Amino acid sequence: MKKRKVGGTTYQIPYLVQNKEKDNSALIAIRWLMNSVLRRSEPKLEERLAHELVDAFNREGYSVKRKLDLYALALQNRVYTKYLFTTSRK
Repeated sequence: MKKRKVGGTTYQIPYLVQNKEKDNSALIAIRWLMNSVLRRSEPKLEERLAHELVDAFNREGYSVKRKLDLYALALQNRVYTKYLFTTSRK
């Protein structure tokens, strides 16, 4: 989501994360996965990572919930994509 201010109102605009040199979408997914691993309460990091990967495979866990929440927000705000390519006037 990108923030764009148009006419005094700030909109959150969904956009496609792509870059030919880097795969930013994979970096974002890894970042979400590692943040969810660090939030877990198991004593060892290996156990946390293993359980989070199993939860992600079963479509459970914090990282999957975060992805689904962001997807729902993008669907709600898709009408504002027209503001993605406008230039701001000063």
